[in-house]
Amino acid sequence: MTAINELPRKNLRGIPNGQVLLSASSSQQADEVFARKNKRVLVYKDPSYYQTSIFIGVETVPYISPLKPVLEIIREILGGYFGTELVQTLRDKGGLIYDWACFTDNFTESGYIIFNVAVAHENVYKVISIILSEFNRLAKGDISNEEIEIARGHLIGSIYANVEKGLDYVDWYGIQELLDPYNVLSVQEQIDIYKKVGKQEIIAAASKFLNRNKVLIGIVGNAEESRVMDLLE
Repeated sequence: MTAINELPRKNLRGIPNGQVLLSASSSQQADEVFARKNKRVLVYKDPSYYQTSIFIGVETVPYISPLKPVLEIIREILGGYFGTELVQTLRDKGGLIYDWACFTDNFTESGYIIFNVAVAHENVYKVISIILSEFNRLAKGDISNEEIEIARGHLIGSIYANVEKGLDYVDWYGIQELLDPYNVLSVQEQIDIYKKVGKQEIIAAASKFLNRNKVLIGIVGNAEESRVMDLLE
């Protein structure tokens, strides 16, 4: 029986090292993907639906970065719960969004923070402007002690709420064993790290990562890329 690790070599025999054979159509698709990757604003137009989905975010750090817990607190300040300044402005005061989500993820080489909202077509540019203003506020370090403590408390409370079953602990330790096997933390050790994150660390990270010139925007619905780019300038 052919060994598993011999199968790729057997089936790719005849292809010179370092070359990938693509059909004309797949090569064109690859070119389009790389071209889009270099854009700060990407709009997929679909005006047939009653709402537009907006994703505004920034690239951050890998899973093993010491800045990961700092950025998780920043995520909570930005939009991690109902009471954040941004959610209040968009949802409760403005009535501008149908729903929202704010999330982070971290991989072996990179990560991201994303704020996602669903809005009526006519409110797209107004909502983008408000979100960018909030990114800018945090990037300038205009963050109160109260915001930090509420965000920290919400983050810690969320951890406790999500480790109630045996399978939850399997997930907790399994991800760490996979991505950072030499630094596996207990729930309490992780919480202690969040408690030690200081205001100046949060301000420094917000200034570095939420800067407007690093913001990327993706939209599905009804918007013009040129108008969105103008809001980024």
